[in-house]
Amino acid sequence: MERKINTSSNKRSHDRCFEDARKIVMDTPGLLNNIMNSMGDGLSIQDRNMRIVYQNRFMVDHFGSHIGDCCYQIYERRNGTCDGCPIVAAFRTGEVTKALRVGITGEGTPFRFENIASPLRNDRGEIVAGMELCRIVEDREKAFDDLRATMEELEQTQAQLVRDISERKRAEIELRKSEARLRDVIDSTSDWIWEVDARGIYTFCSGRIHQVLGYDPEEVLGCTPFDLMPPEERGRVGELFAGIAAKKAPIVNIENWNLAKDGRRVCLLTNGVPIIDSEGRLTGYRGADQDITDRKLQDERLKRKNEDLARSNEELDEFAYIVSHDLKEPLRSIHSFSSFVLEDYWERLEVEGQSHLNIVMQSARRMGNLLDDLLTYSRVGQGELAMKPVDPAGIVAGVLEDMRTLLDEQNARVTVAGDLPTVICDQARVGEVFRNLIQNAVKYNESKEKQVEVGRLPQGSSEENGPVFFVRDNGIGIREKHLETVFRIFKRLHGRDKYGGGTGSGLTIARKIIERHGGRIWAESEFGKGSTFCFTLGSGA
Repeated sequence: MERKINTSSNKRSHDRCFEDARKIVMDTPGLLNNIMNSMGDGLSIQDRNMRIVYQNRFMVDHFGSHIGDCCYQIYERRNGTCDGCPIVAAFRTGEVTKALRVGITGEGTPFRFENIASPLRNDRGEIVAGMELCRIVEDREKAFDDLRATMEELEQTQAQLVRDISERKRAEIELRKSEARLRDVIDSTSDWIWEVDARGIYTFCSGRIHQVLGYDPEEVLGCTPFDLMPPEERGRVGELFAGIAAKKAPIVNIENWNLAKDGRRVCLLTNGVPIIDSEGRLTGYRGADQDITDRKLQDERLKRKNEDLARSNEELDEFAYIVSHDLKEPLRSIHSFSSFVLEDYWERLEVEGQSHLNIVMQSARRMGNLLDDLLTYSRVGQGELAMKPVDPAGIVAGVLEDMRTLLDEQNARVTVAGDLPTVICDQARVGEVFRNLIQNAVKYNESKEKQVEVGRLPQGSSEENGPVFFVRDNGIGIREKHLETVFRIFKRLHGRDKYGGGTGSGLTIARKIIERHGGRIWAESEFGKGSTFCFTLGSGA
């Protein structure tokens, strides 16, 4: 049930409640405050009226200092407590509660976080405050660093207790409090926290192991991590661990498969830090295991699909090559016999027969062109690319020299804007790309003075795969709905007799060449005002 706050009738009771909660925080040694401030998760304490009495450094950095303010006004921008609030449930039930929630940072950015609330009691056993742990899901990997810092702080505390005999009793009490709070931190993380000795035998396991592998902590104490692995993993991971331990180095992101109690295979991501005694000897490791089974299985499925797709593409290229090559022979026969009939029997044929024969000849020529382009397309996907450093300006100059007659006939002017950076590519293949794009820029252009510009976009313009080259024209342009269609094989946007015919395979071949280089190609256009074709040449550029 929600309580009204800041009323004059309840103010004295509210203040007393607030001071009781503050006393718990103020009575806690400064060392504990340092430990809480070193955490990578948010930790705050509220009184029974939901007013904040303590924030660790994480909460202050993300939300600002709000001691005395109501938590729901700061973290969720609400005017009252919300349904499902864990700390409200903790006050009501007296138990630790948790929930997955959405909050708002001080900058107004929403975020998802795991919220765990625990009631705090005074000496009379009365619940006077609540402690909330806020873990931002996206920063889960910071949990282990926080735990290591907490353990180091705890070791320093224990050492101080040994040196200071006169404060032993008081120190033992404080130590038990710190350990209780440390257990709360360990139980709140979704990772499985563990400790092993120098022989690799578990000396500590958090309860999270039950959710990860189905074992209770007592069942694995005295075992080694390798006892939980399938046979093929024991040797591999055992050798890795032996090498790391010999160097007294940290364990960093070791992926390993384990067998759960019910026989399931579970992939864990293991990280750990060495425990070194005062004489420099390795006495064990402390660390955390994260369950990455779903991610690992997804990666494997994606890898298999990519392998299947690559194999399918190779088979398709081979099929296209065989079909286009083998169909050339019967097509040549059709064309030869049609030519024979045309030369020797033309006058004997009626007008309708002559028309049919012309259609056969035209269809044979068109089929021949289609097969030639299909053969070219299949060859693009075969063989190794002759990769080497190349000057793109030289490639463009060679293409323009070959196209000099066409450019003069079409009154087309091609300019190269600025310097083009050296790239690593197959010179001949990339030359085909520039030739195709420049030919299209001239072909699909109805301007009296055809203008074509070749250049490179300014740095920072989508250059994750290397420099972005472009070919820009003042031609007829492309409608937005066809910007992707133009790259499909044998797909023409105009009739076969318009703009000089053609099979519609040029841009398809250009895209395949670019993709083989690890890059991408795309078109930008405003219909009636020209087009710009851009492409990259991959990480090798």
